[in-house]
Order: sequence, then structure tokens, then C-alpha cells
Amino acid sequence: MLQDALTGVVWEDDRWVLPQVMDFDVDKTNPRLEIEIEVLG
Repeated sequence: MLQDALTGVVWEDDRWVLPQVMDFDVDKTNPRLEIEIEVLG
């Protein structure tokens, strides 16, 4: 899972991470994964 891969890189523990999928699209000419991280609190 992506949260596990980012543990220790972006955050110390993924226990409080709340993933949300807002949009999904496949760009066949430029495939990629875009991640937006917002710190709350």
C-alpha cells in the first residue's frame, strides 16, 4: 500500500493518514502517479 511505502519518508507512522481518492484518470502517453499531501492541524 502506498501509505506503507511513504512511512519513514513523508511521515513517521501511517496510523493517522486518511487517504482520499479525488480523481482517477489514465494518461497513456505519460503514465505517472501524482500525490498531494496536506498537513492538517
